[in-house]
Amino acid sequence: MVLGISGLSLHIALLSIVGADLSSVLPIHGVAGSGTFEGGVILAAEIDGISNLQPSFPPLLEASVQLHVFVLGSAASIYAMSLLLVSFMPLLKPSAVTEKKQP
Repeated sequence: MVLGISGLSLHIALLSIVGADLSSVLPIHGVAGSGTFEGGVILAAEIDGISNLQPSFPPLLEASVQLHVFVLGSAASIYAMSLLLVSFMPLLKPSAVTEKKQP
């Protein structure tokens, strides 16, 4: 996703993603990591030696916001699927549940 939107090379994109994930351990950050995640992407790309970041800043910012939304959406969908799976567990093994309840 980051490669397609921003036009970065593979190693800079991977370094940017790692920088964004490492920004989650900061002691102070925005609500749901907004701002620090994107800042981690841009900082990691700048540290890697992009000499002229100004022309690539808008696509890099857009890619980092879309990556952050993708990560949050993935986490929310996995949470919803796990709740759904837990609610269906008694239906999958009803005999095991009823055996434990009877003395």
